[in-house]
Amino acid sequence: MNSNRTKLYILSLVPIFFFISYILLSFYTKGDQVAYHKAYQALSYAKITDSVLVLQAYTSGYEPLTALILWVGASLRIDKNIYISIWNVFLLVGLFLLLRKYKLPSYVLTLFLTNFYVVTVMTAAERLKFSVILEGV
Repeated sequence: MNSNRTKLYILSLVPIFFFISYILLSFYTKGDQVAYHKAYQALSYAKITDSVLVLQAYTSGYEPLTALILWVGASLRIDKNIYISIWNVFLLVGLFLLLRKYKLPSYVLTLFLTNFYVVTVMTAAERLKFSVILEGV
């Protein structure tokens, strides 16, 4: 696949990735998401210097970079599911590009991007998601 064709393909996948992520997050309202939604709400009123402590109070985790990333979205008053869906697009596009680099067939791409662990990182494992994205997928 040439470079321009790949870019066009990715551009066509972005709204699909966003929509799928948004739907998954809209239905996933229990478990970890209860704490994450409360933390995100609290972050919208917190100072940046307090973001790590706020996130830790709600999730029992100490990830300064995750706190900063979530604080940015919360302080801009972006709906949490929309904000996380944007980050999920980065995750899925990164994974897609990584798999394309190794010239895997389309069916393998589809199976990989829809497997349980990828869906878990998109929904329940928010702190892990940022680690994967920022590590360069």
